[in-house]
Amino acid sequence: MTVLTEPDMIRTSIVGGSTQLDAGLPAGVPIAALMPDLLDALRVRVDDSAEPANWTLARIDGTALAAEHTLAQCGVCDGDLLVIRTAPADAGTVLIDDVADGVAAALQRDRFGWSSDASRMVSYLVFLVAVVGAVPAGRWAAAAGDAPVVLAVSALGAA
Repeated sequence: MTVLTEPDMIRTSIVGGSTQLDAGLPAGVPIAALMPDLLDALRVRVDDSAEPANWTLARIDGTALAAEHTLAQCGVCDGDLLVIRTAPADAGTVLIDDVADGVAAALQRDRFGWSSDASRMVSYLVFLVAVVGAVPAGRWAAAAGDAPVVLAVSALGAA
């Protein structure tokens, strides 16, 4: 009788490019063997000069995982966040930024503020609309014989 067992899986999140992938990866397979499938799943652009063997996983703090080791040998646990990158470590570190702060900064950068010049211009426009609207309204009220309305419209136009 053959007994089939499920391989040990490590559930992790992998960031590559602008994509984050939540995946269950086999704990006993070398990282180098996982790279082609991970690169495809994350849609990471691979240059002609860079082969999948030149790519590896790294922890969020920048510590690269040895491509010839398995995830279990590297001490990767369920829930760990890993970054896919080229094997020679870049000089930069991974920046962890608060998404809410980024959205707030983008909203402030992309919209203009209310200035005193804008306030003055809107005030002029409101006054102009009131005066232009008061003249026909006053004539209409005078023709109808409504003296209180004529006085109210005249007062509005004078303001």
